[in-house]
Amino acid sequence: MRKSHPLFFPPFVIRVFFFFAATCLLASCVTTTESGPTPAIAPPEPKNPLSEVTVADLNDSVELETLLSDAIHKDRLQLQGEEGNELYFAPNPPYTGWAKEMYENGQVSRLVQFKRGKQDGLRIDWWGNGQKMVQGRFQEGKRHGIQTSWYLEEGQKQAENIYDNGKLISAVVWKPNGEKCSHTNVLDGFGILVAYHPNGQKQGQGRYEDGEKEGLWIYYSDEGEEDHRETYLKGRLQEN
Repeated sequence: MRKSHPLFFPPFVIRVFFFFAATCLLASCVTTTESGPTPAIAPPEPKNPLSEVTVADLNDSVELETLLSDAIHKDRLQLQGEEGNELYFAPNPPYTGWAKEMYENGQVSRLVQFKRGKQDGLRIDWWGNGQKMVQGRFQEGKRHGIQTSWYLEEGQKQAENIYDNGKLISAVVWKPNGEKCSHTNVLDGFGILVAYHPNGQKQGQGRYEDGEKEGLWIYYSDEGEEDHRETYLKGRLQEN
């Protein structure tokens, strides 16, 4: 009886078979991948143009008017929380954006930037005639960086202070006539500060320790008479 022989395929047939098998397997993988759920890619967070406003923008009347039209009135903000941890709400959640205060004549008196319920960014105050009164920055609710103030008359510079996380590091004061005050000497958070009324009379004086008001501070009327006294301990006003 003749024995049966196993099937025999020529080598080129075997190569063709494996080529098609590999192609089908690859196609199956690609199809499985493409048909599966596509991982979600979070779109980039849109930038808020109001958060990128600079001092130069606020010096432009058109830019300022645009910003004022978008800013909410500060009266709408609600201060909540314990002392030292207060947050501003409008009404929920903690407010991020710009807030304004206005004079009765319609002139802006203050423009403040908030982030997550705290003053964070630019803050500018104006006199009633439209001239700048104070300009500075806040960080996490505390003064930070350079703060400049001006007298009402002719925009004469009044003071230039540098803050670090709410503490006064250095201070330079000018009298209304432009003369630098030699009595003010605050350096590295320690020293004496003297302030003046626009008419040249002394407004107040006291000392700083470690960047905070300390001890007795005396304040005067614009006629040069003593008005009242305050006592501070590590920056906190003490009750008499």
